[in-house]
Amino acid sequence: MPGRGTTDAIFTFQQIQEKRQEKKVELFTTFVDLEKAYDRVPRDLVYWSLSKRKVPEKLIRLVKATYKKATTVVRTAHGKTGQFEIEVGLHQGSGLSPFLFTTVLDTISEECRNGLPWELLFADDLAIIADSEEELQRRWLKWQIGLETKGLKVNTGKTEVMVSGRNSTKVNIKDKEGRELNQVDQFKYLGVTFSEEGGIRNCSESKSEGCVAKMERPGDSHSR
Repeated sequence: MPGRGTTDAIFTFQQIQEKRQEKKVELFTTFVDLEKAYDRVPRDLVYWSLSKRKVPEKLIRLVKATYKKATTVVRTAHGKTGQFEIEVGLHQGSGLSPFLFTTVLDTISEECRNGLPWELLFADDLAIIADSEEELQRRWLKWQIGLETKGLKVNTGKTEVMVSGRNSTKVNIKDKEGRELNQVDQFKYLGVTFSEEGGIRNCSESKSEGCVAKMERPGDSHSR
């Protein structure tokens, strides 16, 4: 969205945590990791998503042309391989790829989304939020099945759960294969590390455009 950056998503999650703390209510979050997100997007899914978003057919044909017979080589210790065709994924380094990826995610997640504040999605960084373990399990599975049905792959080994609150509640969130997701006491989301106790432990200038821990609420006259 124009005028929106990582700081908006970071600030939103920070505020959700704080509001739950004020009410002494736990916050249940699954941080979803998409496996090789750009590399795994099926080309047909890209064209279908553009069509669903009513992009003119002429422009869709132009996008298809950029992927027609796209080839690459692999550099190894023994030299380069011969050229071979790539039939899946988005072009790395292309200015068009972020738009295509966002369009795909926006389109295929229509049936999964509950809207703010229950999901925070920035590029391929997805945080699913709930008020209870049962609700988080339901929402997370809906997202996993929805994404993987369309051809994307969720890396459940790197998808993690965090429960924010004063008590260290142990939860048992599982993927669609019945494997338990790892529960953590802190998670780095968009370059900023959030803790289960609430608040930010550190931040990365490279992604968050400055330390969000010092971000002011609207109307505040001083930094935190």
